[in-house]
Amino acid sequence: MEEALAWLREKLRSPVGQIVVFMILQKLVKWLVRRFGPQEKDVPLGNVKRIHSTAEWDMWLKDAADKKQLLIADFTATWCLPA
Repeated sequence: MEEALAWLREKLRSPVGQIVVFMILQKLVKWLVRRFGPQEKDVPLGNVKRIHSTAEWDMWLKDAADKKQLLIADFTATWCLPA
């Protein structure tokens, strides 16, 4: 454990090292969420909509505009950093 902490302290001294540590921690968190986090089927969706096409997006955008409702979009992708 001491060796790991010494390595971490050394890496955090430089900007490049900080990025490396951040990327390692990011991958660790993703793995932990996949391994121990809730499964998608267990998460209550409420008013959250998963949109998988431009046609769906256009439909929900028009619906929100017609009802004069606020539409909040969170765009993500598995290949996009940070995820």
